[in-house]
Amino acid sequence: MFDFYIEFDPSLWWNNKQLIKTAKQHFTQFPATEKRLWFAGSNAKDISRTVGKLAALLKEENPQNLQWRYSDKPNEKHNTIFRATEENAIIWSLNTK
Repeated sequence: MFDFYIEFDPSLWWNNKQLIKTAKQHFTQFPATEKRLWFAGSNAKDISRTVGKLAALLKEENPQNLQWRYSDKPNEKHNTIFRATEENAIIWSLNTK
């Protein structure tokens, strides 16, 4: 639906990590139009593990038409990740050159 996606500490642990478990399936159904995904993970244990897994899956699968960037921020907390990374997220996402 959108061309740019930004996620701060995404809830990939939700529903017993279903999005992580089915990620490869989703990659095969990826849209033909180019998309950009920027995401960051803090030191929140339940979040950082699954966000790191998503980065590893993206690196391994390298979905076509997806440019992505993972910002691992282990010194940030769930309540500080947004303010610490919002500017970088917007700049990277909108800089298509």
